[in-house]
Amino acid sequence: MTLNSRLVLYTSLICPYAQRVHAALEQAGAKYDKVEIDLKNKPEWYHQINPALKVPALVVDKDAHSKDLEKVPESGVSVNESLVLLELVADLFPDAHLLPHGLVNAVNRAKVRLFIEAGNAFSSAYFGWLIRGEPATNILTAIEGVQAHLPETGFLLGTDRPSIGDLAFAPFFIRFKSFAENSNHSEVDIAGGKQLLETLKTEKYSKFYKYINSLLDLPSIQTTSPDIINQRANQPQAKLIVDRFTEKIAQLKAAK
Repeated sequence: MTLNSRLVLYTSLICPYAQRVHAALEQAGAKYDKVEIDLKNKPEWYHQINPALKVPALVVDKDAHSKDLEKVPESGVSVNESLVLLELVADLFPDAHLLPHGLVNAVNRAKVRLFIEAGNAFSSAYFGWLIRGEPATNILTAIEGVQAHLPETGFLLGTDRPSIGDLAFAPFFIRFKSFAENSNHSEVDIAGGKQLLETLKTEKYSKFYKYINSLLDLPSIQTTSPDIINQRANQPQAKLIVDRFTEKIAQLKAAK
């Protein structure tokens, strides 16, 4: 990343996909501007940044002196899709070692991509349980798949530094833990959230549970998470997060 370049991140605190990129920028020690997008009331100008009106988006501008945040400058480009952006951040900041480079690290790069596949299976099971009321056993099966990739200590690649594999799914893992802990705030019975959490504390899933807590200890995760998730919590925010999913669940049930 050259000194006369500029990054602008368009994000939303509640969105796990956006947190992926926000956390990667923090982990890399990047200098960037941040624009918070209200997902329920998106500004009209945002379609110029991302025509799909989704977050995250990252504007990479060769002119460090650009000031307009409501359009992509002629000297810049807007990139979206969170997994693509994770690799972009890793390439822009190689000293952060978010994605191993070079022939020697080819195996580690493969490990990251295989972990992303396992993480995708977890996300699918998580949203299936949370939104569609699918069995919690699907989550446990997916967690076993994730856990199979984890070392005994450290993050995915066995070091004390997270890779983009870790940051890709940290937002989902920690939200899952937080939602299970706070599921009693919901008027909709989400199948066995607290029981599921207790199961994770058993020896069989201890590696995964320890891993989630290690993710929660990362400053890059703490500074980019809603307060309820990193335990700087207040009850109204906990209720906001749970109620958002409660509303979605009710809509899906009504549509059946």
